[in-house]
Amino acid sequence: MFLVSGEIDLEIKIIEGLERISEIFRIQLWRESLKYQLNPTQSLVLLSLQKHTRLTQKDLQSMISIDKTTLSKSLKTLEQKTLIERIVDQKDQRKKYIHLTPKGKKIAKELKDFYKIFLPLLKKTNLSNEDLFEFIYNFIYNSYKLKFIDTQKMCFNCRFFQLQDQSYYCKYLEKKLNKKEIQIDCKDYQEKE
Repeated sequence: MFLVSGEIDLEIKIIEGLERISEIFRIQLWRESLKYQLNPTQSLVLLSLQKHTRLTQKDLQSMISIDKTTLSKSLKTLEQKTLIERIVDQKDQRKKYIHLTPKGKKIAKELKDFYKIFLPLLKKTNLSNEDLFEFIYNFIYNSYKLKFIDTQKMCFNCRFFQLQDQSYYCKYLEKKLNKKEIQIDCKDYQEKE
């Protein structure tokens, strides 16, 4: 089936709209970051470390999709500001985990609260939150499948996830999941073998 011009135009408008939403998020994150003398990359590092407690530099690089040099500079700055610390793995001395310091935890919590400024916008959409979430989840998952982005710690990629009788099931939690329980960035994620 071929798309008529109007359908293609609408699809392009949707993509442009998603780009604009991303731009709005970046601008707001930049503004929030400035309150703490951070740049958006440093803020993303803090937010990632708040959600996941055992991350290596490689994990962070994959998670926030930035190059190694930019991340190294950001981590060095965050260490100098005493917002993070690197802890050597006791089983493997070559591996270092990055953790938030108490000061870093405080700032990360305040940064996470910045997301709340977008809540009134969700209430003004004509879509249910579940439908909107399903669209976002599928967009991210399909971007991963097409290799536009690196490994995503989402349910559909997780070894604990199963589709049973048209229902979602998590073997880790040992329960059926409804749409709103599906995770985009799960702390218990384990890659499929």
